[in-house]
Amino acid sequence: MRTITVFDDGTNYTLRWLRGLVWAQSALKRSGVDVRFYKGKTLIPRKLNKNKGFDLNDLDNAVNKSKNFDIVFLAFHNLSKFYQSTDDRIIEVLKKIKLKCRLLVWLDTSDSTGTTRFQFLPYVDLYLKKQILKDRSLYTKPFWGGRIHCEYYHNMLGLDDPEVEVDSGAAPLDEKYLDKIRLSWNVGCGDLFSASTLTQLTHLYNYADYTFFEPGKNKTIDVHFRGSAWSPVAGYQRKKTIELLSSAQGLAIPDVSKKVPHDEYVRELQQAKTVCSPFGWGEICTRDFEAFLYGAALVKPDMSHLETYPNWYVENETYIPIKWDFSDFGDFIDHLKAHDKDEEYLKIARNAQKLYKETMMSKKGKEDFAKHLIKQLNI
Repeated sequence: MRTITVFDDGTNYTLRWLRGLVWAQSALKRSGVDVRFYKGKTLIPRKLNKNKGFDLNDLDNAVNKSKNFDIVFLAFHNLSKFYQSTDDRIIEVLKKIKLKCRLLVWLDTSDSTGTTRFQFLPYVDLYLKKQILKDRSLYTKPFWGGRIHCEYYHNMLGLDDPEVEVDSGAAPLDEKYLDKIRLSWNVGCGDLFSASTLTQLTHLYNYADYTFFEPGKNKTIDVHFRGSAWSPVAGYQRKKTIELLSSAQGLAIPDVSKKVPHDEYVRELQQAKTVCSPFGWGEICTRDFEAFLYGAALVKPDMSHLETYPNWYVENETYIPIKWDFSDFGDFIDHLKAHDKDEEYLKIARNAQKLYKETMMSKKGKEDFAKHLIKQLNI
């Protein structure tokens, strides 16, 4: 039996994603892998201990007091206290952990294919990321804004944002470490539908059930989007979506400029034929899975540039791709008006919901997750 010991920052963001390990825990154990979350002096499940997580000093102290580990996972989000330390200090702790474990794995928790921390690659055995660029060679240079879509809009439209750093602290990839980059799992396996008031403890072990809403022809909203465009560059797609939907005529579209209570938002999604889900800080968004859950066809900027697991994004089968320059968005609107794509959109909604349900609600989905993770770890 192999043992994975997880150190995390205790934030809701990280724990919601780590839920994938708990969701598939029994399948992993049947495959010979035991997952444990490190809290205090002993390895015990989080539901028996309310410690909220680690900063870098906590991690250092825990490693100093511990005996050897088998596999260590480090899950610290970019906004956590972990990153307030210097790179040298982080490297110092990584070296200590490496001496005490057989396999040291960095879990990149960021939302996008970018915003990497490749400067730490020499000091870990593997670097697992939620979504990875298919063309790995692109990582050998920094992206403007740390993200491929930010660079696209910066170069195409000359957009700037003083709050988005040119490279977001990311170091270009040294090709000799390319094989260390592997694929973890995306937020679709995370705890996306629990109430936000739940504690970190509950997030990890008592996550919300899935309540699916059937796709159907009699929905009253043609296209749905609610969201903010907080950045001229990272938020460009959202701003453009708001602009184009606001000017669309002859369609049933809720007021995209208005914020509504969550219950009303969910009721709208349940009545939506299609849901637009533009990129934000990253490509993959909770809104994608809300579309799947509530039976709407997902409309999303082209995702063919990335790899992710599970792969929910199959062009014109589980989502409707839109070009990054939005040059074909008008065609999508025209098809909605003419109803000449209704059956196709309904089929896409059904395909996506079927895939999501079969993955998240089945024993096979958990077993596939376990096989995927074990393959990435090469154990």
